[in-house]
Amino acid sequence: AAVTVLSALAAAPAAALVTTYVTQGSFAAATTTTAFTDFESEAPGYTSNPLVSGGIRFTQLPGGHPSIIPYIAPIGVAGTIPEGLSQILEANGDENFRIELASNASFTAIGFVLYTNAYSAPVVSLYAPGGSLIGSFVVPQAPHQIGYFGLTSTTAIGSAVMIVDRGWVENTAIDDVSISNIGGVPEPASWAMLIAGFGLTGAAMRRRRITFAAA
Repeated sequence: AAVTVLSALAAAPAAALVTTYVTQGSFAAATTTTAFTDFESEAPGYTSNPLVSGGIRFTQLPGGHPSIIPYIAPIGVAGTIPEGLSQILEANGDENFRIELASNASFTAIGFVLYTNAYSAPVVSLYAPGGSLIGSFVVPQAPHQIGYFGLTSTTAIGSAVMIVDRGWVENTAIDDVSISNIGGVPEPASWAMLIAGFGLTGAAMRRRRITFAAA
């Protein structure tokens, strides 16, 4: 019975450790980008829901307004939020978005530039690939500001959901969205070298065992 209990404990997944970032540089230093969009390749104006841009899928969720239509605001036109420095993602209705990879693959980090409105700070929730909640985090950014918010998790993320306060009264927006993974990911050439190294190590161990048996 004791062995069974120990096995069950060993198999239990570790709780996620989530780290927040408020500068783009610190987030970039801790992650390797998998997919990125700044919405510059999208045509300004109303778009589809969901919107796929740069390999990332943005699904606008219902909120306090009946309209659910994502909107790409052109440079310099950002409604009642600070002037846009590039094309940004808003919405007709609340800027409540579920953000995930278009491939449905998991990831361990997400970050974006955020334009806040006059109301409460947005809340970003991370969900595991199976849909269970990893945690919810209030963005520590003042109203009417352009800032950065990023999150990394030690367990896999399936999607992130941003919920805003009264986005249909006064817009919020996101830009420079990066879905990433913690740390560096080896290049294909590096993987080849690692595999070759494992092969050489295995061959050397086999030779040592054969020599020992012959003696």
